[in-house]
Amino acid sequence: MSDSIAENIAALLSKRKKKLIIKTEGQLRVATALKTTLSLRFQMKAQIHLFLKQEAEEKSITRLRYQYM
Repeated sequence: MSDSIAENIAALLSKRKKKLIIKTEGQLRVATALKTTLSLRFQMKAQIHLFLKQEAEEKSITRLRYQYM
């Protein structure tokens, strides 16, 4: 892997905004694909977190209902 591709991957994985180094069309495609993949991954993590939070709330509500009935 060339240094610029490694730097682009590091920039995409970084939480801080870093400028990508893109010299060829191939690097642009790789950077775009990585960005899309990471974006989808973070969206999935957020959806899973929300689902688990809702499940925990429902279990808590159910537990409270049984406790006070």
